[in-house]
Amino acid sequence: MINKKGLEAFSLRGLARDQSCQAASLYEYFESRADVLSALNALASEELLERLQLAFADADSDGASVKHMLSAYIEFFTEAKWRLEVIYSVLPTRRATIDDELPENSPYRFFVDRIRALARSQTLDDARAEEWAFAAWSYAHGVVVLRMGFLNPLDVALKTYTDAGINTFLTGMVGAGDGRKRKSR
Repeated sequence: MINKKGLEAFSLRGLARDQSCQAASLYEYFESRADVLSALNALASEELLERLQLAFADADSDGASVKHMLSAYIEFFTEAKWRLEVIYSVLPTRRATIDDELPENSPYRFFVDRIRALARSQTLDDARAEEWAFAAWSYAHGVVVLRMGFLNPLDVALKTYTDAGINTFLTGMVGAGDGRKRKSR
């Protein structure tokens, strides 16, 4: 329902209609629309964390693990638009500052921890790990938004461009971390 009509149009009555059941039966399990969205948020967040963990485990190096996780993030959301709307409408954390601790089982925390491991393996500044993680996460999120939006009809070549973009992004991240100047071509 969210995929077809969007999050704004989502309602318990509409969900009941789509599922051919009585709205009253849904109220036995959920008190409100917000409760359903919270449950969907938890489900999607757990699924995203699992995908990131599998992508990390599937890689043979730290750099490849970041690439696999970014690709997994992009594919996770492009497979089902509702996930993006639900996860980012009901945020799992409300950090006031960058110094506030990330929730233990959040997908972003898992990603930040892997970036810290990459920073250490490359003898990069570990203190900047969350900056790099945020930049990488933002890059992947931007690709998702573009692929789901006006670039959607061009999806045939987008996988190739996405992979090339991730490689370029990671090369720049590692090169920028140690203060070396990159040669221009």
